[in-house]
Amino acid sequence: MKRPHVFVATGLYPPDSGGPATHTRMMEEFLPAENMVVSVLPFSAVRHLPKIVRHVAYFLQCVKGAVHADVVFAQDTISVGLPARLAAAVLLKPFIVRVPGDHVWEQGVARFNVQETLDAFPVWPSHPYLFFLRLLQRVALFRAHVLVPSAYLGRIVGKWGVPENRIQLIYNGVSFIEVGACKVEPAMRPLVVVLGRLVAWKKVEQVIDAMAVKGIFHLHIIGDGPERNALERRCVEKGIEDQVRFLGQLPNPEALQWVAAADVFVLNSTYEGFSHTLVEAMRSGVPIIATDIPGNREAAGDTVHYVSPGDNAQELAHALEAVLYGGEATAARVTAAKKRAESFSTTQVAHELARYINTICTS
Repeated sequence: MKRPHVFVATGLYPPDSGGPATHTRMMEEFLPAENMVVSVLPFSAVRHLPKIVRHVAYFLQCVKGAVHADVVFAQDTISVGLPARLAAAVLLKPFIVRVPGDHVWEQGVARFNVQETLDAFPVWPSHPYLFFLRLLQRVALFRAHVLVPSAYLGRIVGKWGVPENRIQLIYNGVSFIEVGACKVEPAMRPLVVVLGRLVAWKKVEQVIDAMAVKGIFHLHIIGDGPERNALERRCVEKGIEDQVRFLGQLPNPEALQWVAAADVFVLNSTYEGFSHTLVEAMRSGVPIIATDIPGNREAAGDTVHYVSPGDNAQELAHALEAVLYGGEATAARVTAAKKRAESFSTTQVAHELARYINTICTS
């Protein structure tokens, strides 16, 4: 029996960090055990070219790479999703696109001062560039099989006009690696750790403000992004620069060592589709504070301490103390979180993904 061949188009690929890179590596490592062949075309192959030219070149490479594939699988809707969609159409191949979030909304927040939450963001935004991006996104999604990592994102995609029977929920698989905790000097405790891209919706500035309110904690911020300089200035303005360390982008095992060493892990986003980092923190056995938003609830259930999203420094400050000195209540959440994290193991998710791909290849 012929092994289905999956051609994967991805914008990020290891050693890059991020959801598409993690998901692609999972497919490479685990789908062969499900009797599948996986080939990958990273966007880095054309990133050195000028804009527009790189996307045309990527489309041509997709056509070449997918000619013998049974299905084309894209890890986003625009940067690789659109060229891969067009290549699949040319080759008459079934097309699957994974939607890890709304690229149009993210661009609006990062570049055009969009203030709406993802739920309130219009399907067709008024800004011409964002309108154009949405149009490109809709082309990529036309007659595509759409994979979402959370029911919450499934509802968002449904608002874009994608029929419900073309939307499939499969949670992100998380490869749990065993790491020891970093050694932390007693003078650096209590230690709070934040891990993620330093972008506006992560609301790391509120964690810094909460630190300034209480003054007893030390904070390690792992990750990089456009907000880093502003966050560093905020630490100086609050007079806590000696208590905060910016560790930058770290390899995942090293980052998880700091998470495991923390007294409290904080994920203060106003938006998460489904957070790999949250599940990894749950597995590590660290007490967690997270914002009460749909993506986090879907991943963590009742196993973490929730705070309201937004301007929440005072609430965060109280939550840090409540978790740190929570005794049996905190310990019970940690135990429950470790158990819940196992349900997102890569092996289980890969099996579900393989079954889904097989269904599409044989339909």
